[in-house]
Formats: sequence, C-alpha cells, structure tokens
Amino acid sequence: MKKAILLPVLLAMSCTLLSASSPSKADRLPDKGDFPILAWIGVRGNFNTLQAHKDLRAAGFTAELPGSIDARPGSEQFFLALKNCRKAGLKMLMELDPDDPKSTVRKARKSPALLGYFITDEPSAVSFGEIADIISQVRTVDDKHICYVNMLPDCGKERLGGYDFPGYIAKSIEMLDTRVVSYDFYPVRQGDAVEQPMYYYLDVVSHLSRDAGLPFWAFALLVEHLAYPVPTLEALRIQVYADLAFGAQCIEYFTYSRPVHDGYYLAPVDEFGNKTYLYDIVTQMNSEIRGLSCVFKGSSGHEVRHFGSAVADGLPLLDELPSGFARLESHGSHGLLSEFTNDGKKFYMIQNCDLKEDLDVDLGFSSPMKRVFKDGSLEDATSYLPHYRITPGDILVFMAE
Repeated sequence: MKKAILLPVLLAMSCTLLSASSPSKADRLPDKGDFPILAWIGVRGNFNTLQAHKDLRAAGFTAELPGSIDARPGSEQFFLALKNCRKAGLKMLMELDPDDPKSTVRKARKSPALLGYFITDEPSAVSFGEIADIISQVRTVDDKHICYVNMLPDCGKERLGGYDFPGYIAKSIEMLDTRVVSYDFYPVRQGDAVEQPMYYYLDVVSHLSRDAGLPFWAFALLVEHLAYPVPTLEALRIQVYADLAFGAQCIEYFTYSRPVHDGYYLAPVDEFGNKTYLYDIVTQMNSEIRGLSCVFKGSSGHEVRHFGSAVADGLPLLDELPSGFARLESHGSHGLLSEFTNDGKKFYMIQNCDLKEDLDVDLGFSSPMKRVFKDGSLEDATSYLPHYRITPGDILVFMAE
C-alpha cells in the first residue's frame, strides 16, 4: 500500500475524532435504540441493590451476567437480581439450578428482564454432548430465549477437544441450540502490543455464524489481571470496533465488577462496590457504541481487509479499492477497512489498529459519500479535506449515497 506524505498544516485542519458533531449537521440516520452490551460479573451478589443495577445501566450496559452471588444458582438471590434488572431497564442471563434446571426455567421464562440462560463458559468439544442435553431440557420448557455458551479461542486441538479452531466453532454450532455464537479472546497484553490472531478469530466466527444464520457476540477486556494491563479507552476501542467491523451484534465485557479471585485488580467497580475511573472510561466507550447503533445494529455482509506497514502475514490485504473510493493512501502501521450493509445502505469503516501511533489516511471518492459521526449525524464527505488522522483504536465511518 502506498504511503501518503501528509502536510502537517493539512493534518492540523483535518478532523481527528468522529465524536465531534455540530448543530449544522441536519441529516441523521434513523435511531435504532440501544446496541446490546453485556457485562460479565455485573452486580455482585453482596451488592445486589436496585441502585447498583441502575449504575450499571447508566454506564450504557443493556444486560448483565451477575457475579459472585454466594448462593446456589436458581435460588432467590438470582431472582432478586432479575427483579432489580427489570426495574433498572436491564436484561439478565440467568444461571440454572444444576440439579433441576427446568425449575429455574419455569420460574424465570416469563420475566421481561430475562435475556436467556447461562449454560457454561469455555467448554471443550468433548463436553458438547452433555451441554446439548442441558439445552434440550431447557428447550422443553422455553424455546424462546437463548442458551448462552461462551466458546474458547484457539488454545490448541487438545484443549478444544480434537478440533482446530474453525472445526471447534462449527461443531458447537452443529450440536448446541444456543441461538447465538459467543467466544472470547483478549488481544491487548503487557507491552502494548495487539495480538493480531484476533482478526483471524473474528473472521472465522463471523463467517461461520453468518453461514448458520446466527448472530455472533464478541468481547473486550475490562479488568486488569495476570498479563493484561489496566484497560484504556484506546485498548477498548481496538477491541470493540474490531468486533463491530466483523459484524458482532453484542459487545461483551469481562468484567464490570472485580472478581474476588487472586490475580484480578482494577475493574470499573471494585471489591467493595465502589466505582473506579474505569467506570467513566467504559461509559464513554458505551456511549460511542450507542451513538453508532444506527450503523452497526442489524448490519450484515461484513468483509474486512487490512493495510499498512505492519500487517501480520495471512490477513487479507486491501489490494484493490472498494466501490466508491478513488484513493486510499495511508501512513501508519496497521489499519483495516470493513465494508457492510444495513437497511439497504452501504457503509465503510476504517479503523486504526495500532494501540500507540496515529494512522494518517488520504481519501478520495468516485461517488457521493456521507461521513457518519458518532451521534449518527451525517455530512457530505466533500465538506472535509481529504486528509484524516485517526487516533489509536478509533474509526472513520462513511456511507454511500
């Protein structure tokens, strides 16, 4: 990819962030409401108050998997959390009584706050038969809600149960009637490098779920632990916008409240129920997701290609311009371009995939384009100089007219 040499004075005049908006932008995409955002270890059991759930909702979350409830799954403490979720405007994943899962389903299924049933996390394919039996029991009572199983990333064939990663995900889709495909991988580790297998995993899950007619959900890491640093807004953007570039229809965060286990440190809510500064950071990230729900909610047909000076081997390269583009020249280590549709409209998202350095792009268009801002407002792309500077993790979005 040719690198553009961009004049500093032009760069200074260019708009650097999508979040800027002005009253002059009269055009706006139709509002699609909240984009699904799930908090793992949402409100912990010992802080299971209505206000705590309202705080989670105020941070932009739409659903939660409550955490560290010191009670048997399916007990009254879980139903109190479900009641508080309803009052706070949240959905909830309900854990099942391990000895009598149907009893939990019968009691929970009619709640308007029920998102679905938490079955298990990161299973080997060896256990798919057992998991399918549990889901089958649930389906005899409730055929409406999801049965949530979160899958592993590529941990090797032995851990995955004898399959490579695509085979493992395909087998889970074949055997498990979950209604969604969810998996986790956390690409930002100590040293500030972004592990580029993330894009391979996203591509595999995106295409397999699309072929099966299922939505897929993907994660961003929100807690400091082990080899994973304190999350930053840039790190969240790297993960969240990559998930959206491949078509994820729910963003999941691990975790909202700090886990009680050793080795976990800073999270948006600490072990005493107090908010930390990460609460403000994830609130900002979720506000951006909500503002762009009109672009990403219900999107389909995502195709992603990469460009820049440091793209990992094996990732599909942007070797020809997409329709509507006359020029895309870059100066930076790694960017991606995602093409997709939503409600019959064609969208293009460009992301800076570098965690530390800006990405400069020089764009030209061969057909009319609108720039889409983070509040869903629109403006003619020709209103801007063709030179853009995208800060780490951030994005530009355009819509073909």
